[in-house]
Order: sequence, then structure tokens, then C-alpha cells
Amino acid sequence: MSYAIVDDLRMYYEEHGTGTGRPVVLIHGALSAIGTSFGTLLPLLAKTRRVVAVELQAHGRTVDADRPLSYERFAADVVGLLDHLGVAVADVLGWSMGAGVALRLGTDHADRVGRLVLASGSFDESGLHPGLLDGIQELRPEHLHGSEFHEEYLRTAPDPAGWANLVGKVKRLDADPPRWSADQIRALAAPTMVVLADSDIVVPEHAVEMFRLLGGEWPVTSSGCPGAGWRSCPAPPTRRCRSGPGGWPRWSTSSSTADPTRRRPGRPLLRSAPMTTQERPYRPAPDMAMLIGALAALAGYLLPWFRVGESYRWWYSGWEYATLSTGGGWTLLTIPCLVVAVVAGLWAGRSVAAAMTAVTAGIAGMFLALAVVAVSLGALPERTSINWVGELPFGIGLPLMALGFGLLFAAVLRPRPLPPAFDDRPPQRPGPGRTTSGPASGG
Repeated sequence: MSYAIVDDLRMYYEEHGTGTGRPVVLIHGALSAIGTSFGTLLPLLAKTRRVVAVELQAHGRTVDADRPLSYERFAADVVGLLDHLGVAVADVLGWSMGAGVALRLGTDHADRVGRLVLASGSFDESGLHPGLLDGIQELRPEHLHGSEFHEEYLRTAPDPAGWANLVGKVKRLDADPPRWSADQIRALAAPTMVVLADSDIVVPEHAVEMFRLLGGEWPVTSSGCPGAGWRSCPAPPTRRCRSGPGGWPRWSTSSSTADPTRRRPGRPLLRSAPMTTQERPYRPAPDMAMLIGALAALAGYLLPWFRVGESYRWWYSGWEYATLSTGGGWTLLTIPCLVVAVVAGLWAGRSVAAAMTAVTAGIAGMFLALAVVAVSLGALPERTSINWVGELPFGIGLPLMALGFGLLFAAVLRPRPLPPAFDDRPPQRPGPGRTTSGPASGG
């Protein structure tokens, strides 16, 4: 366990990795500490980088001091730690409150910062969902009892009874949130990455505005961790941004309000707790238009394979002309193609690869189905009349199949809505060495 004396503060920090280049400093969020913020990310970074993870005043193993919490003081403490370690310049990654500390380092101590990563950070209170700050002011220490934040505090804090004092200090800190002007953001010298989760405390438009002020342009390819979010905090109705096919974000609204005593799903990268069932990547996240289209196409193709016979029993009859009369067993290939499209559609809302698989399987199924229809139509003159075998596929199956294929392909081609920030603003030229952006784990 390592400590540095920074002014009147005995500050805890950890060093990981054996990288010889510029170290990366990890700064946790409010009420959090190294484990809850970076438990999974830290060992990954340590494989290639020297990592310095800090615990700020009153958080984790760092004792409280007789002074209020402030972003300016937090940033000065981190600079003092860098002096203690003999580090002239470091890359800085901050999450949530830590992103505010990282941004304060970038503006007030620019000579000490190489690169910045701002995860779930805002440059003024307009970046937070309406009502969030008011909800935090109503938070009581016991609301978080049993949360991973509280459990880590009990394990690590020098005085576990200080939890209520920490919550009170954080509430006073959030009562006057930090603010940076647009000019200050534009003037940031360090190359900066803006990171946003899809259930974040930061509204997507604000993150995009920060990205623009830093010289970024839209569109960018989105990547990261669907379902990511900020835990254990009362949250107002939120807008969510999901990664759609082709990397475009898809926007929707959720009116649910989080219970402050429960954890929200997410944060696959910035987490030490085990994944819950709802966080696991194999949980379906369907693109409903794709899924319904693929199901309709499959149903339309299967209908002609059966008929209602005597006593309304289902009998195999098939695209009878192709399958039975000509031995066309190849027509069965259409079914697995469409089944693959349906299954891939279950994950197309989360995965670009799944969406592409659904489209590819749908195209293959469509061409095979058209071949079956052509053979069937060619065999019709051999019949004396269009009886129930012909009426069913051509009366129901074909229109339903055509509707399904149309919906499947329309789901791919439909435009991806952009947030209002894009509507009437021309893209700005990127500044020198500026930003990268994409949804990732949240703060």
C-alpha cells in the first residue's frame, strides 16, 4: 500500500504495470474508489502501460481532510502526487467526477497532461439529465447501503463510520457543479477522447457538443459496451443512444426512474463486480424491424409447405411442384437462411456483425425463395386448376414473404436519426491532434 503526503493530505495510490513510457493516471468517480471504478480496466491497461490509480480526498483509503471537496483541490492533489512520483507529464483518464478532475487538470495544469480521456464527463451542468442534480441532493447515506460503493468503502476506508460525512461532502460538491466555457474547451491543448455510455448521466447531445468544441466531426464510428450506465444514483427520464447497423447511433427514450438503492446494468469495462445476467453480452438486443421482417419472410415461405386437409389437420404439401414433382430438395435451403436471419435479428440492435449477418442471410433467402417461386409458377400449367395447393402460397405466402423481405431491407436502409445538435450546424474542421469519440462504459 502506497501513500504520498500532499500538503495536508495522506493520499493513497497504486502503481501497476512495467511500461517505460508516459504513465496513465486513473481518477475515479464520486463515492467510488479504484476497485469499483477501474477493477476490470486497470489490469488491461497495466499489460502495456505504467498505471497510477489514485484515491481522492475522503474516498477509499485516502483519509478526509479539514477542507471541502473541490475540483480545483482534487486537481492540485493529483499534481502533488505526480511531483511525489517524479512524473513530469502523464496521460489522464477520469470517470464521472474523475472526468471533471481530469478536465480541470487539462485546463489549469496543461503542462502536466499528455492526453485526456473524459468518460461520462460534462463541462457544465447542462450536460446532465434534468433533475439529476436535484435527485443527488435528496440522496441519503442509507440509500446506498449494500451498494458496491458502500461495500468498498467499508472494506477500505480508514474510518468506515465516515460514509455519511463523505456523502454529505459529495452532495455539497454537486450543489455547485464545475463549469468551463466553450472557449476553455476549445483551448485544451491535450488530445482528448470523449467517452459516453448508452445509459449515461451525461446527455448524448452534450457529449457531442464537447466533441465538436474539441475539433471533432460527425459521423464517427460507434463502438463499446451496450447496456453501460451509471450505477446507484437516482436518475430522471433518459435518452439512450444505441449502436445500430453500420455504426450509426440509434436514439430512444426511457421514462423509468432508477431506484437509488438498486444498481443499474452496465459499465462492462469500468467495473470490478461480476457481471449480472442482464449485463452479459449474449443477452438478446433485437432490432425489431429486422426481426419482424425476417420472421414474416420465414412465415410467408413456410405457409405453402402445409395445407389444411380433412378435419383441419395440417398436412405436408409443400411448394409441391418444385419439391415433390421435380425432386427439388434444394428448396429447403431457404429455410435455414431465413432462420439465421431471425436469430441474428435478435442481436442486431447491439451488434453490427449480427445486423450484417441478418442482411446477408436475408438476401440469400430471398434469391432462393424467388427461385422456388419461379419453378412453382413454371409447373402450374401442368395442373388442371389452381386448387388449394396453389391458392395458399399465391394468396397468402407470397405477399407475406414479400412484406417480410421489404421490412428486413428497409430496416438496413432507414436513416439513423441524429441529435438536434447536428441539425443545422456545419461540421467544424478538426483541430491539431484532437479528439476521438465513441460510446463506451459509463460513469
